[in-house]
This record gives sequence, structure tokens and C-alpha cells, in this order.
Amino acid sequence: MVHLIPTYRQKLKLCKPVARTSKQWSSEAIEDLWACLDCTDWEVFRTASNSLDEFTEAVTSYISFCEDCCIPSRTRVSYNNDKPWFTAKLSQLRRQKEEAFRSGDRDRFKESKYRFSKAVRVAKRLYSEKLQLQFSASDSASVWKGLRQITNYKPKPPHSINDFRLANDLNEFYCRFERQWDKPPSSPTKGTSLSILERDVNRLFKKQNPRKAAGPDSVSPSSLKHCADQLSPVFTDIFNTSLETCHVPACFKSSTIIPVPKKPRPTGLNDDRPIALTSVVMK
Repeated sequence: MVHLIPTYRQKLKLCKPVARTSKQWSSEAIEDLWACLDCTDWEVFRTASNSLDEFTEAVTSYISFCEDCCIPSRTRVSYNNDKPWFTAKLSQLRRQKEEAFRSGDRDRFKESKYRFSKAVRVAKRLYSEKLQLQFSASDSASVWKGLRQITNYKPKPPHSINDFRLANDLNEFYCRFERQWDKPPSSPTKGTSLSILERDVNRLFKKQNPRKAAGPDSVSPSSLKHCADQLSPVFTDIFNTSLETCHVPACFKSSTIIPVPKKPRPTGLNDDRPIALTSVVMK
């Protein structure tokens, strides 16, 4: 018997789809979060805590819990054969065409099919003009990015996914200087006159960029921006208590280190640039 093994495999079968989860900050969800934080008695957290660290960690955990309960999440699955010109508008038109097909209405399906085909032609033409503009402008970075999308060029990962020692090696490599510069904590000086006003905290919270990533405390910039009036009193209390006691809460000092390669094919630990995600409230 002769077994014919095909050497070509579909692009969908070569790579698994990537799922990305994002928060949907609609007006209704923001109002629900406002109502949840307005009825919160922050003094309960202070009386139940024995230190500033426990109080701050309880407040940040509660804010993250309220955000998860009130703000819905959307999971978007991107497949390896997605076309670069296939926009969100085309996806919506495609869903409308499928709904019209399932409904059995012939006229509705014909109209939705025509609109979808017309939008596809427009999207292809706009993407072609965009590529021509990149070539004529001698934008090498954009041209190389487009060629990578067309040819599906992906460099091989420098490390194996099953290498469980990589996280420990990176942690020891990035923290090698902390052992040399560790100093004993200085004695706190009582009676400081420095204080923070609530209106200043409120103004800074409203200037936050919602596209930034949250730190280890899971308090997102979107929560600080949309709920500045509700969160500024409790964080003003935390800041002033920290200044009086000369102590920074532990959850504000922790960070999540994400290694970003400096070159396409890193060969050592020094080829990765450490990016620290710190607390947005601390910044």
C-alpha cells in the first residue's frame, strides 16, 4: 500500500487562533460602576485593616472586583488567515448577511449580500492604495511589515515554551543589582507638613490614558479616569497616611516584568529589554 502524505497544510491548521479579551466601557457599564462605588463605605476597610499595606491592598482588590462585575468583557478571536483589509465594518456586514440567510428572507439576503460585496471591493481598493503610498514614500518599516503579513513570515521563538526555568533565570538576571544596593530603611520622621489635596488627585485621575496597561494591583487607568470623583477621596487618604508614616504600601512598590526582545532572534538574557508594569496609582 502506498500512503500519500500531503506536505501542504492549511494556514488555519498550522497555528492556533489567538484570543484577546478587552473591557467594553459603555455608558451603561460606567453608570453601574459609579453606583457600586458610590454606595461603598471605605471606613469599613480602614477599621478592618491593621496596617496601611492591608488597607491599600483591600481597596485595590475591591476596585478590581467591582470593575470585573460591572464592566463586561469581549473576547475577540483572530485567526492566522485573517486578511489585513478585513475591517470591523466588514465583519458586521458579514454577520448581517448570515442573519439574513438564516431568516429565509430572499430580498433581505440579496440586499445584504450586495452591500457586503461592495464593501469588500472598497476595502481592497483602499488597502491597495495604502500599500502603493508606502512604496512611493520609501517607508521601509511599513513595507517590511506588509511583506511579513503577505508572506506570513514569523521568526522562530528564541526560547522553548516548555522551558520553565526561563522565568527564574530572567528574575535572577534582572534583580542582580538589587542585592548590591540594598540599604537599611531610614527612620521615619514624624510631623511632616506635606499633604495632598483631593482636588489635585481628582484632576490627575481624570487625565489618565485608558489605553495604558494596569499594574500588579489590577487597578486600570480607565477606572481611575471614569470614577475619579468616587475614588479620589479614598486614595487621598492613603497618600496622606503614607506621607505621615513615611511608608509606601507594598502593593504600590511591586511590578510585573515583561521581557521584550531587542533583536529578532535573541541568544542570551541580555538581549531582552525588561519592561516594568507598575501600579498606575503609584505613578
